[in-house]
Amino acid sequence: MKIIGLSIQTGLFTTGFIISDKLDIASKLTKETGTLFDGDPILIPLPPEAPQEFPRLILKNKDERYSFQATTTRLDLFFKNEKSSTLEEKEVGSLIKKYVSDLKIVVSAVNKILQPKIIRLGFVLNLQFQVDDAINIIKSSYIKDLKFTKDTHDLNAGFLNQDKINKINSNIWFRVNAFRLDKHPKDNKVLLVSFDINTVPEESQDLKIDDIMKYVELALKYVDDNLKVFVPQYNESIDG
Repeated sequence: MKIIGLSIQTGLFTTGFIISDKLDIASKLTKETGTLFDGDPILIPLPPEAPQEFPRLILKNKDERYSFQATTTRLDLFFKNEKSSTLEEKEVGSLIKKYVSDLKIVVSAVNKILQPKIIRLGFVLNLQFQVDDAINIIKSSYIKDLKFTKDTHDLNAGFLNQDKINKINSNIWFRVNAFRLDKHPKDNKVLLVSFDINTVPEESQDLKIDDIMKYVELALKYVDDNLKVFVPQYNESIDG
């Protein structure tokens, strides 16, 4: 199984804050994060009563691999690799390590400029694998060959585990499905694997920079330690 796609997201959930001068905040964040966001900022003109989940500002780099979104209650750093059709395990590990390094820069900048109280944390790692038949892999690995799946056009599986990450009670969602491009709607040759690891919403935290970074590092270790268990056909290590 070859890794052909990688995307990462870290979400910082806050108690809420007001983004009044979007241009000023965007300018300060861009300056504080160096060359990470070298694209034009997107400032969305929303009224104060607009839903909290709508982004108020978006920062990107020129090739749009990185993007940062700020709503009034959460902050997200996204990374998406679309550089090549196949990735070496060594390159995946390198990209993940760079993301972690850049995340610390962003979290430090956010802490300095916005000073939010971070009460929850979410981390999502998506991997795309090149396979012969994603449907058959899902059936044989997670569902088995039940009669009603014989001619199934699409399948997905999801499992929720609970464990402690950095001593914090966490939900760990594992999801797998056949990922199809719009131009190839019947092509089952891409398997999308997703780990969604987040602190449980019932327990509010007060997460500092070191807490956030340690959580992300341990979440990646959890994925690396368990990827072969969750995806038996994969025999390498992403070395996150």
